[in-house]
Amino acid sequence: MHVFHGGDAAEPYIGRDLIGEPMAYLPILVGLAFAIGFFRAAQYERMSPMPWTVSSVGLTLIMSYLGTGIFLVILAQLGLFGVMWWYNANRKPDA
Repeated sequence: MHVFHGGDAAEPYIGRDLIGEPMAYLPILVGLAFAIGFFRAAQYERMSPMPWTVSSVGLTLIMSYLGTGIFLVILAQLGLFGVMWWYNANRKPDA
């Protein structure tokens, strides 16, 4: 079977039909990886993991909806990690 890689409408490139835009789901996969990381980090630090996980997923969905690139998604997740670190450093110790 010959797959034509040109712009001829009679025989389109089959690869795009199967996966859509190449690497379109990469920000979502990276966001899910960060969400798992936030869940584990919050458990390790004895904080409630669900708010951090939901924040990470929400941040990823918002950034993906706005059409930003993977670099900005990772930068936003690192900013959320900074907020998590700051919150953990400034909370009162459990007695």
